[in-house]
Amino acid sequence: MASDDSAEVLPRYCGARPFPAYAYFPGEGPHPTRSPQGHSYGRDPEPSSSAFEWGVDLYNHGYPWEAHEAWENLWRAASPGSADAVFFRGLIQCAAACLKVRVGRHEAARRLGARALEHIGCAIQDGVDARGLDLAVFTTRFAAWLGAEPIDRVAHPRMQLRDRVGTKRQGRPGSDAP
Repeated sequence: MASDDSAEVLPRYCGARPFPAYAYFPGEGPHPTRSPQGHSYGRDPEPSSSAFEWGVDLYNHGYPWEAHEAWENLWRAASPGSADAVFFRGLIQCAAACLKVRVGRHEAARRLGARALEHIGCAIQDGVDARGLDLAVFTTRFAAWLGAEPIDRVAHPRMQLRDRVGTKRQGRPGSDAP
């Protein structure tokens, strides 16, 4: 998928791990985990130590369903109602809003995206550890993308991770980042 900053090379935060054979969109191709032909059929979930970054890579590179799956395990592992749980729920809903746009359900995407932004806003107020994600930049871009008429099916806002000290992260060794 094209980036909203198409001149920028998108970094990889989870190394050179290969992406799935296809991005799953409901109604297009086999279901990744339910169909024997699915790209993740019979595979174990992503280990929690790399699930966040893997989810960011998937989301940024046009795999919103797969990003949702990566973050869902983190959401389930978080204490109910915690800042982490609310944060991951917001990210999952952002990915789901991208899916809704892709299948032409723009109003559903706007409603879901608005809820996602509310969850992320609550997580920010609760002092969530955003794991290097610049939430102010991302939520501003995501809200603008949702407000566009029509919503661009391809160029959803990307997530950029920063080191804990605030500098732009260039990806990990073995990544395709510059």
